[in-house]
Amino acid sequence: MKRIIVNADDFGLNDHTVEWTIKGFACGALTSATLMAGMPATDKAVEYAKAHPQFSFGVHFYLVDETPMCQPESIPSMIDPRTGKLWQTRLFILRNFAGLIKVEDIKREMRAQFMAIKNAGVVISHIDGHGHNHRLPQSIKALAELKDELGIDKVRRCQDLTCAGTRLGLLSRLINRPMQSQLDAVGFKTTDHFLMNAGHTSDSEWFSKALRMLPDGVTEIGVHPGSDEEWRRVDTEDCFKNCKDLCENINIKIETFNGI
Repeated sequence: MKRIIVNADDFGLNDHTVEWTIKGFACGALTSATLMAGMPATDKAVEYAKAHPQFSFGVHFYLVDETPMCQPESIPSMIDPRTGKLWQTRLFILRNFAGLIKVEDIKREMRAQFMAIKNAGVVISHIDGHGHNHRLPQSIKALAELKDELGIDKVRRCQDLTCAGTRLGLLSRLINRPMQSQLDAVGFKTTDHFLMNAGHTSDSEWFSKALRMLPDGVTEIGVHPGSDEEWRRVDTEDCFKNCKDLCENINIKIETFNGI
């Protein structure tokens, strides 16, 4: 049996993203979203999540690029001293693999973001990471230590499918496999598969094509709602237009993270 969870990332990033995420829920394409804490439209995303418990809502940890929730001096290894903000993505990844990002700093920032969403009254079903930086070595160590404290047991798996619904190339699988093994070893629950476009293809029909090629099991498909940027429009236009009808036609069940 093929089952999917269509999750919207960046819920709360800005008014436009919230507006389009809500459109995705309304048209039956989305079943899930992950909220960003401390963003310009977080309050609107929280309000919607609390009013719609039939869907699943998680936390979208951002560990790069943005202004942290914590005071910068309390998480020094995560802060670029030139900007006072979180390291840019490439630098964070390099420093994470090198062990220069301290686990305690990541824990402190993750805890602050998680609790901001939880204390606002949202029932949190799962977590993932902006840029998938939750799957890096030091990040996984932080999640392992926070798992019981925060009651986290469902986490986005490392990507194993392409936008065409087929397996990733050998190099990507070699990189993702050990990180997924570490998540599994901690005892996190994940879907069987995960795929995301996020600007990697300009094919306006990528979503419909991916659905037709999915393997059996539960697949999370991550999307970024919006039309203000071309890649966001491509990411969600086909999904919002065709997901519900296509799933009915080819016998794919749409679920939430509450079901895994």
